[in-house]
Amino acid sequence: WTAYTDSPEYRAKQELKTAASYVQAGQPLQAVDVYRRLANSPSAFPEAREGMRSCLEQCLQSDSSATVERALRVVAALPPQFNQPTPLVPDAFQHGLSQVEKFRAKDPEISLDILQATAALSPTNEIVKPLRIELLKQAIAARADNTNRVIELALLYEADQQMDQSIAVLQPFKSRLGTTEGARILGQALLRDGKPD
Repeated sequence: WTAYTDSPEYRAKQELKTAASYVQAGQPLQAVDVYRRLANSPSAFPEAREGMRSCLEQCLQSDSSATVERALRVVAALPPQFNQPTPLVPDAFQHGLSQVEKFRAKDPEISLDILQATAALSPTNEIVKPLRIELLKQAIAARADNTNRVIELALLYEADQQMDQSIAVLQPFKSRLGTTEGARILGQALLRDGKPD
């Protein structure tokens, strides 16, 4: 009996039952974690892959921003076998972008987090950077005390060689930059302008 219950096949079946119980309880993200553990189980993998696909699609349609963000991160980090012979969630990037727009009106901060998770699915996609800049501007307008987002925007402008834009963003916050990268950018600009003090 011990040999039977310690066998990989038996353990895989128990894991599938655990995942199914999470699905029935309305906890698809927990089920996803269980299915991912079955990536190297030949006997359970086909069922685990289908279960993973169903749960992730459900999560990507969720009204919970945290669930959407976590699901996108899971999709980006899936073991290779889950994406063979075809991607498990073929339109995950578009799902992510649509969720960015969905949460944008409620809270641009949340949308930025979802966009970051989405960007991992297609790091070189040209849509991401301009959208990120728009969302950062929106987040700063909503919360003027959010220095971290100001610095993030300034760094994006610096990376694009748009130093005037970067400095203009940082200038109103110069007393709150501390020892951040924002202080470095603004400090270097002031030195170039002959303002060492």
